Amino acid sequence: MDYKERNEWFITASKLKLFLDSPLLYKAIYVDWVDTSMIKHSQALELWDMVDKYVLTPEVFKREYCFAIWGLKADLVKYCEDRWIELTGKEKVEDLKAVIYWDKKVLTQAQEDAVLWIAAELSSQPLFEWWWNYYEAQKELTADYNWMKLKGTLDRFHYDKEKKEAIIRDLKTTSQMYYNAYNDNTQFYVDLSQRDPFHYKLQMAMYIWLVKQNYPEVENIRVIIDAVWTSDPYFYQWIAMDTKELELLWDTLIVPLLANIKWLEAGLIPQPDLNRNKLCGNRYYKLGTEDCIQYTFDYIWPKEEVIDIPRPDEADEFDWDSI
Repeated sequence: MDYKERNEWFITASKLKLFLDSPLLYKAIYVDWVDTSMIKHSQALELWDMVDKYVLTPEVFKREYCFAIWGLKADLVKYCEDRWIELTGKEKVEDLKAVIYWDKKVLTQAQEDAVLWIAAELSSQPLFEWWWNYYEAQKELTADYNWMKLKGTLDRFHYDKEKKEAIIRDLKTTSQMYYNAYNDNTQFYVDLSQRDPFHYKLQMAMYIWLVKQNYPEVENIRVIIDAVWTSDPYFYQWIAMDTKELELLWDTLIVPLLANIKWLEAGLIPQPDLNRNKLCGNRYYKLGTEDCIQYTFDYIWPKEEVIDIPRPDEADEFDWDSI
């Protein structure tokens, strides 16, 4: 099942992010169910999905993805024979690949290198705490709010019943891990702390609320972002977030969003006005909505040249030699 079908009856952090960026797009995708199959998938999101599953749920990765078997036809035949895969001897190269790969997504060489190097970087980092028996991977939590079903899938989660402490850890792959000299930190950290363009704080705030609903006895919640660069040298950064700041976002941001979503789905508010340029700015384009169609050219008008002419009472003070 894809994301839309799996979470059709739930409000998720991804849906909240989309509604915050564009109520019109939310309505098109999750209320009107506009077909989005023609939209080209983001390579960054595709790589994130591969890394996320390879690192956190390797069994899922093996079911959905596989690394390419490089070489000649003889190499493919030997690969099958080593794994006791029966062959007729008449198979062509494409037939052999179909037997080996089935319906799995085959990684390109660039994707394979990125996934393996990122995994190697994370496994070498003590702060990543790659302990299989400590964290629950892809932990799903649900709760009801005001007759709405909320759901979150936490990358890694641990709850200490004796200490009444919970740890939420989210793995992020990013291309913004380069050094920002002005702020003396990575660009990813600067974005997260100053403007949060991808609404990670909203996501973590929702996760905190879900943890509290499912573990009412919890007294302390820690939120950690494990960020890794998607380019060589695949730099890793461990970022702890302020739980109190995130908790404030529930009432100030998430509750108003949920109220607006409820009104929108009930048809109680008019469809928001959004033009094509804003759609493009939200990284969506080929949706079957009227605003996606551009009828006129965008034109950049030249700026009017402004000449500062002194007023008569300032004429004596004007420095004519400067002209």
